[in-house]
Amino acid sequence: MAQKQYATRSLGEYTVTTVYDGFALAPAATLVTEDTGLNLANQWHVFRQTRKLLMRADVLMFVVDTGDERVLIDAGAGRLLGPTMGSGLKNLAAAGHDPADITKILISHPHPDHIGGISVRGQIAYPNAHVYVEADDHAYWTAPENTYRKLGEVLAPYVSLGRVQLFRAGDEFAKGVRAVALPGHTVGHAGFEVQSLGQSALFWGDIIHDYTYQLAHPDRTLVLRDFDKTRVAEEVAMQQKMLAEVSASHLLVIAPHAPFPGAGYVDANPDGTYAWRQAA
Repeated sequence: MAQKQYATRSLGEYTVTTVYDGFALAPAATLVTEDTGLNLANQWHVFRQTRKLLMRADVLMFVVDTGDERVLIDAGAGRLLGPTMGSGLKNLAAAGHDPADITKILISHPHPDHIGGISVRGQIAYPNAHVYVEADDHAYWTAPENTYRKLGEVLAPYVSLGRVQLFRAGDEFAKGVRAVALPGHTVGHAGFEVQSLGQSALFWGDIIHDYTYQLAHPDRTLVLRDFDKTRVAEEVAMQQKMLAEVSASHLLVIAPHAPFPGAGYVDANPDGTYAWRQAA
């Protein structure tokens, strides 16, 4: 079956469009916080010996149309991460959205698969948009000692026009659209709560990457680069907290790495595990 490129759903009087940017293949190491070193070493050993890619995840972006403006939540990878990603702009147009109509771009965290698509070859991809980056994340990723320069590069054309704004938890970007602090995956990792006519959804960024494995093993997360025990413990704690909260509240979750179209519910199982249930 051919991969769908976009999908649309209603949220109160708002419309949410999922746009498919592509998919990520990662040599991911799963780990348990109580036994981090051994588990991490075993997983990387498997990868180095077999070159088997241990994780595949969709990369999605979302347009929230409030009727007054169109807000983009995360922007895909653009050209930063290889040929399996970077279809966001093409699929955005197929969904009937002109990039010029996007007024705000909300970044859950500035990893390349979430922010890379805001510019193309140094040129602005969304000519009328302001880009919003969480303040602590921006400080961390643009610090002189941080050797990862891609954030600065993709932001540069917006910075030159004064169109990059920093935000904190609680900030509101449009009626019913506000930031929620979900630190762990990055220092300023954020979610976005959207409410309209009594209906709510939480765009929760990278709380989960693998919606089969991690929900069945809620004490595990994914490490793609260097292992930092403190950071991983914080990420797992936030993951467990949010799984418990959204399963108890039956809140609609919309997520950039959930199986397309990225919207669903987390169901709690009696044994302490969880399951992802795609929204109708």
